[in-house]
Amino acid sequence: MRIPLFSIAELMAIVALAALDSLEIRLGQSSPSLRCLVYGSLPMQSALIIGLLLVVQRRRQRKKPLPFLAGFEVVGWISLLIYVAVCVGATQSLTWHLACTLTPLLSATGFRPYSTADYTCRYGLAIAYLTAPQLVTALVAGWISQRRREQVLLS
Repeated sequence: MRIPLFSIAELMAIVALAALDSLEIRLGQSSPSLRCLVYGSLPMQSALIIGLLLVVQRRRQRKKPLPFLAGFEVVGWISLLIYVAVCVGATQSLTWHLACTLTPLLSATGFRPYSTADYTCRYGLAIAYLTAPQLVTALVAGWISQRRREQVLLS
């Protein structure tokens, strides 16, 4: 597989995105709703923005669009917006669910509570748990879009 080439402007946009992600993580420590919003949306948001850069780059170069990427982007943005709505509307339920789901998993790791390893594991599991549904739906949509395109080409 060929690695996509990015222009300096696109690389600057990716670096700016990483800086904004870092700022959001720093600001997200204050309230539970922001914490859920930041940890659950940052990885997906970053993947979607990089994918959007690839779509724009292909369009600018007048290349054929990629059906997988189109399906991934459309459904990914929809799932991200649904997640944001859940974070805003049901923060207490979401934090309660995370506590009930992840606490037994974290206690099984055997890390000393409040240690660096415990915090790293806690945040890593929370990010993976909150991002997985969004990512899986977007990947499935991309796969369906790709398969549909292949079927159209064969007929």
